[in-house]
Amino acid sequence: MDKTSQFPLKIQHLTALIAISETGSMTAAAQRLNLAQPALSIAIARLEERLGTALLHREPRGVQLTEAGRVLLVRAYEILELAQLSLRELDGLQREPQGEVSIGLPSSTAAVAALPIIERLSIRYPKIRLRVIETFSSYLWKWLQNGDIDMAVVFDRTPTTDLHCVPLARETMYLVSPPGSQVRLSPVDISKLGSYPLAMPSRANGFRAALEAYAKKHGVTLNVALEIDAGHHLVKLVASGRYHSVLAPCAVRDEIEARQVMAQPIQPPLTRTVCLARRKLSETSSPVHLVADEVAMECRNLIESGVWLAMLL
Repeated sequence: MDKTSQFPLKIQHLTALIAISETGSMTAAAQRLNLAQPALSIAIARLEERLGTALLHREPRGVQLTEAGRVLLVRAYEILELAQLSLRELDGLQREPQGEVSIGLPSSTAAVAALPIIERLSIRYPKIRLRVIETFSSYLWKWLQNGDIDMAVVFDRTPTTDLHCVPLARETMYLVSPPGSQVRLSPVDISKLGSYPLAMPSRANGFRAALEAYAKKHGVTLNVALEIDAGHHLVKLVASGRYHSVLAPCAVRDEIEARQVMAQPIQPPLTRTVCLARRKLSETSSPVHLVADEVAMECRNLIESGVWLAMLL
């Protein structure tokens, strides 16, 4: 049995280490903690003895953390923050959650999920003020990184040091064509994709780069006849009869049902991963966590019910 398993690490040890690090002095740390300095020194010495490593360099002008002390300090902040968040959430159970939460949705996702998400949250948490933003996934990711929004649905992303990112589903992209065009409902081979005049977002849209890389991999040069950075108008252009596009089926669900456009999968399949991203623990509040859970559940409900054509992960 190792030494740490015989020695329960207590919150008091973590607060003591934080106080010493922030003040750089055993005397000042003891004053902050309302302890006698000898008592603090003995507590740290016993902690070091039990852990089998020095946490502090004791110098004439103060104390500095060792490498082991710095490692423990990082965890100390995380553990104390988690404890504080737990207390806030428990307190929130006694009160109705409130505050403002901002949610970013890509245009394709917004077409199928925005209204259900808003309706669900307005019923579940009526005192939380929602701010819903619709734009490109790449823009939403940057705004998340900058702390401008609380959470967003994004595509093909992985967690970072600042952001949680949970995969929700995988979407297959379709060739979307005008009604009555000379296309079949069976899958279209990638080798034929270059023959269609495409209306596509500019390269500021992350999917455009993914589509071009996919086409290049299969030796196909795309015919991008028009660039338009407005999802709703892009779909209207396709319905007007002059252009085709490559989109997620959720972006044109209503138009397909109304027979304003046609859609067929591309072979081999071109897919993207739908993720829910949000700021990490230290930069989010309890309402954000609650809203994120509801957004994820509503997205899954829409997929399970067949409203949103995607495969759950």
